[in-house]
Amino acid sequence: MVKGPADFFVRCYRAYGPVCRLSILGQKYVLISGVEAANFMGTRAGRDCLRSKEFWEGLLGEYGAERMLTGEDGDSHNELRDISCAMAIPSNRSRAALQPTRRDHRRLAQARLACRQGGARG
Repeated sequence: MVKGPADFFVRCYRAYGPVCRLSILGQKYVLISGVEAANFMGTRAGRDCLRSKEFWEGLLGEYGAERMLTGEDGDSHNELRDISCAMAIPSNRSRAALQPTRRDHRRLAQARLACRQGGARG
C-alpha cells in the first residue's frame, strides 16, 4: 500500500465493493469509496457523521496547535486551505524586508483565487 495507496484503494473497491474493513499497521478502518460514497458525502448526513476533527485531534495536542487543515471541515477547512496556498507564494526577500506591498496583496489575492479554482499557481 505504501508504494501506491491510490492503486491499493481501487483494488479494495473492485474486490470488496463500496464499503470494506481494513487493518493497517494494527489500526482498524472502514473504507468507503466510489460513487456511493461521493454521493453520501454530498449530503448533510454524510458531512455530519464523517468528520475529520475527531480523527486528527490527538495530533493537535502533540504539536500544541488549535487547528490544522486536515482536522477541519467546511468553511474552516476552506479558510485554512486558502491560507496554506497563499503561504506557498515564493519570496526571495529576507524576513527583515518583509513589508507588505500592493504587489504582495495582489499576489495573495491571486493565490487565494487559484486555490479556490483548484490549485496553487505561482
